[in-house]
Amino acid sequence: MELRRYWAVLRRWWWLIVLGPVVAGGISYAITNGTERVYRATTTVFVREAANPSAVEYEAILGSQRLTETYAELIEKRPVLEQVIAELDLPSSPSELEHMISVNPHSRTPLIELSVEHADPALARDIANKTAEVFIAVQQEQRETQIRGALGTVEVQLEATSARISELEELQATEGLSADERDKLRNLRDLQIDYRVLIAQYSLQRTQLQAAMAITVEEPALLPSSPVKSEVRQNTILAAVLGLVVMGGLAFAIDYLDDTIKTTEDVGRVTGLPTLGHIIRARNEGEGKSKLISELHPRSPLAESYRVVCTNLRFATLDKPIQTLLVTSANPLEGKSTILANLAIALAQMGRQVIAVDTDFRRPALHGFFGVPNNLGVTNLLLAQDPDIDGFLQPTQVEGLKLLPSGPLPPNPSELLGSARMDYLAQRLKDKADLVLFDSTPALGIADATILSTKVDGIILIADSGHTRSQAFKRVKEALAPGATPILGVVVNRLAAHAGGYYYPYHYQYYQEADHSQRRPKSRLSRLLSQALKRQHKGDKSGGAEA
Repeated sequence: MELRRYWAVLRRWWWLIVLGPVVAGGISYAITNGTERVYRATTTVFVREAANPSAVEYEAILGSQRLTETYAELIEKRPVLEQVIAELDLPSSPSELEHMISVNPHSRTPLIELSVEHADPALARDIANKTAEVFIAVQQEQRETQIRGALGTVEVQLEATSARISELEELQATEGLSADERDKLRNLRDLQIDYRVLIAQYSLQRTQLQAAMAITVEEPALLPSSPVKSEVRQNTILAAVLGLVVMGGLAFAIDYLDDTIKTTEDVGRVTGLPTLGHIIRARNEGEGKSKLISELHPRSPLAESYRVVCTNLRFATLDKPIQTLLVTSANPLEGKSTILANLAIALAQMGRQVIAVDTDFRRPALHGFFGVPNNLGVTNLLLAQDPDIDGFLQPTQVEGLKLLPSGPLPPNPSELLGSARMDYLAQRLKDKADLVLFDSTPALGIADATILSTKVDGIILIADSGHTRSQAFKRVKEALAPGATPILGVVVNRLAAHAGGYYYPYHYQYYQEADHSQRRPKSRLSRLLSQALKRQHKGDKSGGAEA
């Protein structure tokens, strides 16, 4: 997909791409602005472990990290949470409190961040500080129990040694000791020495155990001043960007899945046929005579687009001049009758003698455009023995243009169009005009257009921008191509003005001003020049140059 196609997609779906961010941002703003604001208070806890002289530095670091991670897990356990709820008298369950608390141990540091989120900033601060306080108290209590268990053996030895020393000291104060008692007294000094050693050992071991772990609050939580959630601006921007991405992707997905012919480039890509021109989309197409833009507003951009088609048609037939043209489309309601009527007017305004023939025997429309009756027409000529064609041709308000309506609708349109009398009628019409334009039924599903294509000199296909599907248009081209009649080109109908490039936006004001100026009565000089141009053109026609 080239850049021009990207730009075309953006121009076509700009409203959807704009609507996505607006709707997503608006919904996000409404939801975020209406939700309860949440505040976060954070307490930093420091876990200190005594250095072990026998441990390697790397092992000490790993041990400290494991201890910090272990404590981070223990903070959110039920015993701590239940005590916090009891001391602060919180109306919450342990599981609800656990959802408020988040613990984040720092990597490679003995620090633990304990954060609490709550709608009340003061309560968030109190819960954070109280949770750290309770956890430290619980850990100290557990540590005291461990210390008492570890020092229990030494304490028993101290008590036994102290009791033995007291017994020997009492014995020493007694007179008339026996030999055995005197032997016991000789061990008193050794017991006293052992007792002092045990006391020193007990003190040292208790000090080491108490210093082996210490948890302190490094930085208590403060009262948060701004919420951390319900960030209206950030959420709105993110939602708008997401809406832009989603709707932009949707627009390109729709364009990718849409296989309709939208631009003149699509015609060449799908069928390989040349494009004779494109008819810009009218704001109000109207009905009946109001669709004859070439007659009602000859200086408008829409009328100019029909003249461009006429000019390109003339270039397309330089090598092989033609007199009869079939105008058809793939499906109904794609504007083939409207385009034929306006092309006929544009050709007549250029000095051609044109006959517009309505051979759409199923839904005839040309008589309604020009405001003529449809009681006599092609079907009457085909059924008459030796009719006077001039008596059936209806004059129009456009000089040089005549209309042959369809006439009464027959029960067998295909048989009539394929008859020899239709060949005869087409040849007779050639003798009475420079160019004969045949309007027919759509080419898909009905054989009328295919039959009529064998009786004309050239074919023009109509593609409705944004409605004619590529596969359907390709089937029409394949159905008409095998015949001897060449397909001269394609006219893209209802093309958006911006899709035609800079031409129509630039020229719109020019032709609009010209259209206003043409309402003034023409001067005598202007009328003479116009008549001279028409006489010159008729002279060229007599020399053999055809449309």
